[in-house]
Amino acid sequence: DPEKECLRYAELLNLHPADIVFLGIGENGHIAFNDPHIADFFDPELVIINESLDEKCRQQQVADGWFFDIHDVPNRAVTISMYGLLRTSYAFVTVPGVRKAEIVKTCLEGPICTECPSTGIRIHQNAKLFIDADSSGLLTL
Repeated sequence: DPEKECLRYAELLNLHPADIVFLGIGENGHIAFNDPHIADFFDPELVIINESLDEKCRQQQVADGWFFDIHDVPNRAVTISMYGLLRTSYAFVTVPGVRKAEIVKTCLEGPICTECPSTGIRIHQNAKLFIDADSSGLLTL
């Protein structure tokens, strides 16, 4: 029961707050399955259900080798909310590869907004971003 799992996981996070989160950035700007259509920097819930994973997010799961075919990728996912991620003491974000260059540029040079949830790392109190030459290739900073 996904709803019960969200409550159970949120209870654990309330009892034992996460100090560190390790993240990547999805090609559509998602972090931890907080796709643009559900991302909310101020959602009071710690754990949520993304009822409809973005097509670009699902396709990335195939491209990354997690699934053989797009039809194998679930349509929904349980995830820690943006609020839950942003309240951690530290966030370490690793974004390698040329496929991520466009979203790294948007994340760092675009406005902070839920249309690109990964921009939220810019308001985190202690976020560290690790990018390589490929993923940073479009930056003008």
